[in-house]
Amino acid sequence: SIAVISGPLGKSPEEITYSFVFDEVYELAQRGIEVHVIRSKIEKEFISYGIHFHGIERVIDVQAVNLLLKNISNYPPISLLRKPISLYWENLYALNILRVIKRYTIDVLHAHFAYPEGFVGALVKNAIKKPLVITCHGYDINTVPEIGYGIRLRKEYDILVRTALRDADAIISVSTRMKKIVSELGIDSEKVFVIPNGVDLELFRPPSKHDMEDMMSIRRRFGVSEDEFLILNARHLNPVYGIQYLIYAMKIVIQRVKNVKLIRAGEGPVRGKLLELTQKLGLEKFVKFVGVVPRTLMPKLMRASSLYVN
Repeated sequence: SIAVISGPLGKSPEEITYSFVFDEVYELAQRGIEVHVIRSKIEKEFISYGIHFHGIERVIDVQAVNLLLKNISNYPPISLLRKPISLYWENLYALNILRVIKRYTIDVLHAHFAYPEGFVGALVKNAIKKPLVITCHGYDINTVPEIGYGIRLRKEYDILVRTALRDADAIISVSTRMKKIVSELGIDSEKVFVIPNGVDLELFRPPSKHDMEDMMSIRRRFGVSEDEFLILNARHLNPVYGIQYLIYAMKIVIQRVKNVKLIRAGEGPVRGKLLELTQKLGLEKFVKFVGVVPRTLMPKLMRASSLYVN
């Protein structure tokens, strides 16, 4: 059995939040592994798709304060300069994971992201001596100082990421480049394994003749005609993804390609700026912001597109 530490993970295939983690835990459950997911939400235990979900029992918990006092020596000094509520929350989360482990027989801890989940997992591991695996995904390891991207830009969190990685028994990196960065942080490369994110090729595949009617239906749903050249981009509207360059590029594309449209799927903090840029460049007819697209619909929208831009 495995305890998965993944704070905001969705509890069904339809939910987008941390969907890459849900796919993993679902497949593990399908293979007969008992999976317990502990989320950082106030909620009672429930089962969804064969996965046991647990949450935080209550916000104010004296035992979490006791655990913090016990763990204080495990904190690097610079990390103690943060707000006390951050320290309390980490130990509250750890406390509720420990409760699940005491209630069930757990063999392995698996935390997604080095912070906060990985560091909280390290606090739990120090208490119960179970093997800890941490999967690194990006924001927890990579940094882009120009736009303030990456939690490691703050020294008090950088040290917690390093502490979590140091205490882990194994680390999964979703790319070779990320493994290199993890190794540069002083982590033994022998315990870092590269496992790229998986893709279900039954869902994400080129269209066949049998898909034509479905593709036309999807195009109509999104206001795209049968003969339009459809470009699709699906990303969180975050500065790190440089989506503004795609919109600038569309100004050139419309001069060279007739009957073309860009669909921009996803939401995020720079939506307003991107809409403003689209209007400024006179691209309202060619660039369509459609918001969040349900996971069940995304493979169909991809098949209905002429070109996907990442």
